[in-house]
Amino acid sequence: YCRQCPPTIVGNTLARNAATGTNAWGGGIHCYQASPTIANNTMLGNSATRGGGVSCDASSPTIVNSTIAGNSAMQYGGGVYCYASSPMIANTIVAFNSAGIYNSGGSPVLRHNCVYGNPAYNYAGVADPTGTDGNISVDPRLAGLAYGDVHIQPGSPCADAGDNGLVQAGWMDIDGQARIQPADGTVDIGADESDGTAWPGGPHVIVRVAPDGDDANDGSSWAVAKRTVQAGI
Repeated sequence: YCRQCPPTIVGNTLARNAATGTNAWGGGIHCYQASPTIANNTMLGNSATRGGGVSCDASSPTIVNSTIAGNSAMQYGGGVYCYASSPMIANTIVAFNSAGIYNSGGSPVLRHNCVYGNPAYNYAGVADPTGTDGNISVDPRLAGLAYGDVHIQPGSPCADAGDNGLVQAGWMDIDGQARIQPADGTVDIGADESDGTAWPGGPHVIVRVAPDGDDANDGSSWAVAKRTVQAGI
């Protein structure tokens, strides 16, 4: 929660958080009269009433080279909610949320984003910028969102589709790799900078472990969780 401050939030994973209540904003990050820099982050599976991934209230954050995916909102902006705000959102994937980017009373700047597969809408309250300023709306080809893997596969339309001018010196991607790969010279859209690796997409086995579990269980659900990580392995 950022209130009247300009923090730098870089290189994090914010996953499965929930802002609860009748008017809860920002499952991942909520900005109120704030201007943070939010870069190279992944925001996955968060939920709120408004702004499942990020919410902005009278704020002007800079959201760059992040992946906002699989988040949900009961009302507005499963990915990003903007109220009386003018964020800069660039080089960012907003995909497979309950809804995409919702704007009310602000002027967001949207450049070189991939906004795709958000069933309620990709954009609301703002003109769809797809096809202008580098914005695209195509499957980003994430390796395995169901398992929290947001690497982009080789051949992703997000590869080499970002704006280099927004990348700060020393920024790294989710694997600690240089934000711009020397081989191609152009930054990718999203939190992952592809080096050509083909990532296994699954199916993977998910084994749940909980303090009140039992190692005799199979870990296939929380009701039958194992108790120790070693038993899960």
